[in-house]
Amino acid sequence: MRSMRLILSSFFILLTLTLAAQKMPQTNYTAWWEKIESLVEKKGLYRDGMIEVNALYKKAKAEKAEAQQIRALVYRLELQEQLEEFSDTLAISSLVAETASTKGAANAILNAILAAYYQQYYNTHRWQLYNRTATINFSKENIRSWGPVDFHTAISNYYQLAMKDAGLLQSTSLESFEPIVQKGNSRHLRPTLFDLLSWKALEYFENDPVEIPKSADAFIMKDPNLLAPAEKFAGLRLSNTDSSSHLLQALKIYQQVLGFHLRQKNTAALADADLHRLEFVKENISVPGKDKLVLQALERLEVDFPGSPASDMASFR
Repeated sequence: MRSMRLILSSFFILLTLTLAAQKMPQTNYTAWWEKIESLVEKKGLYRDGMIEVNALYKKAKAEKAEAQQIRALVYRLELQEQLEEFSDTLAISSLVAETASTKGAANAILNAILAAYYQQYYNTHRWQLYNRTATINFSKENIRSWGPVDFHTAISNYYQLAMKDAGLLQSTSLESFEPIVQKGNSRHLRPTLFDLLSWKALEYFENDPVEIPKSADAFIMKDPNLLAPAEKFAGLRLSNTDSSSHLLQALKIYQQVLGFHLRQKNTAALADADLHRLEFVKENISVPGKDKLVLQALERLEVDFPGSPASDMASFR
């Protein structure tokens, strides 16, 4: 159970995001989860726990309590690791089926969870996979036969699906979720579901995997405008010739994040995202006079957002 929990731990904050947006059901899910955790964690009764989780899932689905439904799905995957020999393929099948039957914010969350599952599985087994070639159809259920390209294709696709309805995600505020958002998160820097999913996707796309073969027209960061002020950067037309480029996908997400917070006039979130963007570009751009351009960009951020943590960090950089 521990490995599935590690795979999805970064998404537990997201599993109840839709709860406050819907009418509170009559079912006492808190007491029900306490019963399940007692059966599993204290008594080791995994099959009894599975029966309860399945019942809770069915009830949550009937009440359209999407948050509880997703939580039950994830917990069921954890239990399957203890009870089933091929729990990884069962997990994939369950998550794929669930994404097909959900819409809106819940669907975005499930797609991101699927991407995270593939990503963690690949990171765990990557040294065993390097000599494999790509399979014919990356969506096949038997992930044990996949090669590196198959995994990266799936991870990329599911993160892109998670971010597809940006408008909906941007309108999903977290202000009403104080009791369920984990402490330590900077709410003012990640105020919407769009922000949370964007930064999760960026953790993946900011790294350009060496195991993916480069195309003849591979994307290269060589435009000095990638270090331009946030407003100009957000409006840049980026090349679309290399759809497999992680760096290009990361730049597009940064454009969305910065454009969103420019429109919302959220200075704190904008400054934080802009600093991360500049650091990302600095590490990957190839342009004459790079150091001078980076210094100018950091000095500009320092002046534009005085007194902010991002400005202080820009001064340090």
